[in-house]
Amino acid sequence: MARFFLPLIPDGGPDSVTLTDTTQELSVETYLTRINGTDGVACVATLPAGTKIGQLKKVAVADADSATSIRVTLTNHFSDSTDILDLDATGEFAVCQWQDGNSDDSNSSGAGWRVIETGSDAPATIQVV
Repeated sequence: MARFFLPLIPDGGPDSVTLTDTTQELSVETYLTRINGTDGVACVATLPAGTKIGQLKKVAVADADSATSIRVTLTNHFSDSTDILDLDATGEFAVCQWQDGNSDDSNSSGAGWRVIETGSDAPATIQVV
């Protein structure tokens, strides 16, 4: 039988960050983080562990030029195939959910981020590596 997680959205309002080539940590205290890239720089960020099973996190590119790439590494991830988000264009986004990886519904260990949606409000592609 399928397992279900209720979506939980943190109380904090959206935040915005400007990424550089120095790794920065994104907040898990807010649902939405808008990312601004810097001119032609390969920007890097990490998404640390969630705080509650079911927590949602949306990472969206607010502004990036064609020479800017944004890579977000999910510090704790559900599987090796979904641990890096490559966002290359303004409007691209990914929604992640903090999920329990245990089969016994325990919240104590085995939790990680799972990418549950990707998309763009502009004609572009997003790649989950």
